[in-house]
Amino acid sequence: MYAYFEEGKQLFLVQEYIEGETLSQLIEKRGIWTESQVKQLLEDLLPVLKFVHEQKVIHRDIKPDNIIQRRGDECFVLIDFGVAKQLSTTVLQTKVGTRIGKDGFAAIEQMQGGEAYPASDLFGLGVTCFYLLTQVHPYHLFLEEGYGWTRNWKQYLKQSVSEELKEVLTKLLQKDVQQRYQSVSDILTALRSHSTKSYQSPKSSQTVTSGVSWKNATCIKTLTGHSNHVRSIAFSPNSRILGSLSYFGNTIILWDITTQTQISTFPLNSSYVWEFVSLQDCQILAGNRDKHMVIKNLITHRNSVRSHNGNISARGCINNTIELNYNNILPRRGNLQTLSIIPAANNIRTPRKFPIFLEGHSGHVYSVAFSPDGCTLASGSADQTIKLWDMETDREIATLKGHSNTVDSVAFSPDGRTLASGSSDKTVKLWDVKTQTEITTLKGHSDWVKSVAFSPDGNTLASGSSDNTIKLWRPE
Repeated sequence: MYAYFEEGKQLFLVQEYIEGETLSQLIEKRGIWTESQVKQLLEDLLPVLKFVHEQKVIHRDIKPDNIIQRRGDECFVLIDFGVAKQLSTTVLQTKVGTRIGKDGFAAIEQMQGGEAYPASDLFGLGVTCFYLLTQVHPYHLFLEEGYGWTRNWKQYLKQSVSEELKEVLTKLLQKDVQQRYQSVSDILTALRSHSTKSYQSPKSSQTVTSGVSWKNATCIKTLTGHSNHVRSIAFSPNSRILGSLSYFGNTIILWDITTQTQISTFPLNSSYVWEFVSLQDCQILAGNRDKHMVIKNLITHRNSVRSHNGNISARGCINNTIELNYNNILPRRGNLQTLSIIPAANNIRTPRKFPIFLEGHSGHVYSVAFSPDGCTLASGSADQTIKLWDMETDREIATLKGHSNTVDSVAFSPDGRTLASGSSDKTVKLWDVKTQTEITTLKGHSDWVKSVAFSPDGNTLASGSSDNTIKLWRPE
């Protein structure tokens, strides 16, 4: 909400317009959701709801019609705070007899006594998840059974759902407010305890190579094909495809890592591309007006990395600082240089006061990256240094020195043990994160190294340069 005002004894709210489709529209078009889709919904909304509750505000009307999947970045956004209220103590009391919320989605304390707690919003979120997993409308169940259906909600499932998610939803759907999760933090703790067990394995179920030595890394191939600076590179989740973006050359090239050959080349110019998104959704989205081509989830901009379960963002800015903020409520700033999202699968205490500014660099911050466990942030700067930051204390851990020009890109290896940095000094350096020492310097590029990326399996490092080439490196 941007503002509010009163006119003619009526209250007017000024809210951001979100372009996209509501969950009600999406389920009508696509049908029942998968467990992974529902988890993504929770990962997007829970940090925002946590922020709202910390401001002592209860939404009171969480339902599919009030959640939109935003067009472009596909993030889920909570809308319509028209009936939201400020908490005066631990409970929000509405005038006796006032019913706020939608039948089937609103908690019993809202419907019967006009009371609302953070746990009341969580009930609505749980019912929304139930509806997405079953396509059984809770309104009809409410008419037949009142709140009795919540005791046996699992009987309506038409697909396999993990015991972990069942456990979370069962507690969200408790009729008695005291039996539910009392805060978003409680849910995040439960979800993280489950996700931490599976976080180490990539989605493709491939094995992450750990303990490899990059000391004697060698260049196994130089990929040529771009006619201008290679500004951005990223691997597909299965490590088999590399995507590269030549911004000034206006091309995207997809490479087969096994054969080290081009798969496809896509032009990016005003006659072809109607949408180009590189920050909020952290992926390149190109649409061909004639062939309706969509490239998605293959390429990630070097300055825009989004974990699928991220909740806190870091932005490097031209005022030499790094800004930490909640994902999905980031302000739009003209001095944005780089963005990264911290993985949610960690034991970090989420700070209460945002934004937080990390100060220490003496030059513009051009690149940031979180370690896989989310405990460490790396930042590369025009001051020729890399800084490591502790995300528990928001304090600097170390400064890595060795480059003789701007550090344009940083990236952690999948096991979190190695940090790669690309620089305008034409080199790639590899660093031991634990000892905070340089492992080796990789030479071969004839111009600035603008982007570095590790493959998800940990076996390949790619570097993109202003010499129009990409180099593939392998450990010994």
